[in-house]
Amino acid sequence: MALSKIQAESMNLADTYAFTGSVSGASDMALLQNISITSGVNSVSWDSTYINDSYETYIIFWRNITIDATGNMGFRVGVSSGLSTSIYSSAGMEQSVGSTVFASANGTGQTRGTLSGNHDNQVSGEPSSGKLELYNLRKSGHEKHCFHTNIYWGTNNRVRVGGTHVSDTNVHSFVEIGNIGGGGNMVSGEFSLYGLKG
Repeated sequence: MALSKIQAESMNLADTYAFTGSVSGASDMALLQNISITSGVNSVSWDSTYINDSYETYIIFWRNITIDATGNMGFRVGVSSGLSTSIYSSAGMEQSVGSTVFASANGTGQTRGTLSGNHDNQVSGEPSSGKLELYNLRKSGHEKHCFHTNIYWGTNNRVRVGGTHVSDTNVHSFVEIGNIGGGGNMVSGEFSLYGLKG
């Protein structure tokens, strides 16, 4: 069969196409799920439907997450039958915008990885946006490494950059994230889970 070459403008990108063989230029990063928060929930989670061997790395973005009680967001990993606890070691820096004061945010043997708070908690109604990168979730024999950035703005005007080490070498298929500290609920905002190959 003769090879036919077409110009980019010959394809309507609004249509659906089924390709076979190798397609170059395709992204190795795929959107797996969006979750919109429209009423009070303490956390959101993803199970083996999304956290499986299809991807090497998982990335969660959140946008404008507000909570209804002053507290802080965090994350836990594990399997659907149980989340790992008391094995999270976090380190990072928090900076209050407009201030020369910054503080370390660290701890060992924690029950979860902290994404906001530690020194100044996220305040009720204060929007938070950020990113959590999860490495080695599906690798047996490897401890889990997580990198996170976050900004929450309104009262404390904080920017937080940090990492969390999870002392667990098991294969994980479950991730939970949300306001699981402080007793409040998330009431608005959006989460997006992406998988990254290679």
